[in-house]
Amino acid sequence: LERPKLKKILNILKLSDSSYLKAFDDLASSINAGSIEADDNLKFLKSLQEPCKKLEEAEPKEIPSILPGLLFRVRMIWERSKYYNTPERISSLLRKISNEIIKRCKNQISIKDMLDGDVEKCMKDLQDSKECCEEWEKIYEKTRLLIAKKGGKRRWDFNYGSIFAQVDAFIQRCNDLLEICDGQLQFARKGSDSQLPQFGGSKGPEIVNILEEIKLSFRKHLDKIRGSDQDKILDVKSTKWHDDYSAFKNGMKDLDVMYLNIINFAFDSVETVQQGVEMLEAFDFLAKRASIKNYVSKKAHFVIELFNKELDKAKNEYDQSIMKKGVIIFPITHGKYSGIAIWIRSLMIRIENFKKNIDLLTFVDDGIKRPALEKYDSLQQRFRHHIMEEKYKSSWRTEVKEYEDIEVRSKLDRAILCRVKLEEGHGPSSALKTTQQSKKARLSHLESFFDRSLLKLITEVSSWRKLLHFGIMIPNFADEILPQKEHLRILREYVMLVVRDYNKIIDSMDDSDSLLFDQHLQNTDKELSAGLARLKWSTKYVLEDFVRQCRASCADLYRMLQMYKNCLLYTSDAADDLLCVDLGGRRIIKKKK
Repeated sequence: LERPKLKKILNILKLSDSSYLKAFDDLASSINAGSIEADDNLKFLKSLQEPCKKLEEAEPKEIPSILPGLLFRVRMIWERSKYYNTPERISSLLRKISNEIIKRCKNQISIKDMLDGDVEKCMKDLQDSKECCEEWEKIYEKTRLLIAKKGGKRRWDFNYGSIFAQVDAFIQRCNDLLEICDGQLQFARKGSDSQLPQFGGSKGPEIVNILEEIKLSFRKHLDKIRGSDQDKILDVKSTKWHDDYSAFKNGMKDLDVMYLNIINFAFDSVETVQQGVEMLEAFDFLAKRASIKNYVSKKAHFVIELFNKELDKAKNEYDQSIMKKGVIIFPITHGKYSGIAIWIRSLMIRIENFKKNIDLLTFVDDGIKRPALEKYDSLQQRFRHHIMEEKYKSSWRTEVKEYEDIEVRSKLDRAILCRVKLEEGHGPSSALKTTQQSKKARLSHLESFFDRSLLKLITEVSSWRKLLHFGIMIPNFADEILPQKEHLRILREYVMLVVRDYNKIIDSMDDSDSLLFDQHLQNTDKELSAGLARLKWSTKYVLEDFVRQCRASCADLYRMLQMYKNCLLYTSDAADDLLCVDLGGRRIIKKKK
């Protein structure tokens, strides 16, 4: 329009008063106005060049940080531009931004990874793309509300669907593809956790076989997706996808039901807390889909109920044995009070082991475990109180209070042996009663004369030392005697050898034997006399010699007694072989032919 030749022609037309001149002037004015508008639009649209360049090169997770600045420039165009601030043009511009975001997300997503490659990477890309699109909608909505809050007549009341219809469709497509990836992880066991955990018990191999069958079934459903046009999978305008995905999703529902059934089948054989925890850990490791995770979480209630039953069982045993004075069986090496305390401690250890199993369920919500753990803490506190307050302080410490005022070692200053009175029905018959009165002491049984209260104290203290971590304090007078526990035990065993040898002789004698072997018995009693009077439990070094001499004397006497009884038995048997004939009151013994 500014060329000289064109201006010369226009002057000629003007001088000739041409009818074409007006039409040309109108067209020229329109071109000039359009040029001015284009220059103005270009000036404002150039502000979008930098953020759009970044958007073109960004990954989905980087896009949300670019969008606020980009949208700020669009808002500036809406408010400042003279020509590009119409709703149609701004809506078109926002729609182009949406399309570019979808394009960047599609470039990031690999369908090959989803079907046959790195499923976990594909899931991450899909999740990033989905979050990117959702963030784009949030940023737009936030900007729209800020413009509305500012007031004024010009607001962003654009058609939301025209801007975000394809974005919403793409988000749904990402959800569909994430569902496929979930299936890959859950049923085909793709990904880093591809190995099956070990399933114990008789049902273990059967569980593994069923899981392999589920894997094969899923592959058949996935082959239908694999056989479709993979280039159209991310195309939100493709309608065939909906048919393919609908068939796949129906197959996934069937596999979900099969998986829940195998979980029920596995838990049917669970009877203990440990088994339940191991089964929960195995299926939690396998659970990838939300529906299966929720079902595994419900099975946690079953395991917690097993734990509650074990707590109730321990409480009932305690109530039956302690509160209702039932029978408690514990080793003879434990004391009366400490034995019960150790038995209660065994209940505590038992439920403590169950609690350690429950603590392994880190993937279970604390709200599910809390009531059972509170019940456990209450029961443990009750058991601990019984050990400390009732058995230790109230019972045992009260009973041994007498030892606080005496020297415990003085209990060892007593003879090592004593006589036991004959019970009725033992020893010589009534015909020899008068003769036997003077020998009654010698025919009495022997017994170890160790102080029973001291033995009880040693036993209790030894057992209480096993519970020192409860805060049990062993009295000083008890600690004095405890180092001699093993030495005194050996001495008691030595003395008991003599007691058993001597009592065996007494038990082997009948009425006539006691008279016949009276002198020999007196000799043995002389050997024993030192143990009945002079030798004390506190005596050192001579006790072994005493035991050896007494046992030798008892052995000699017992051997003579057995020899006499064997000869007597032989004589009796020989007499039975002779023929006895009675002739008129006279007995003639004739040797048997």
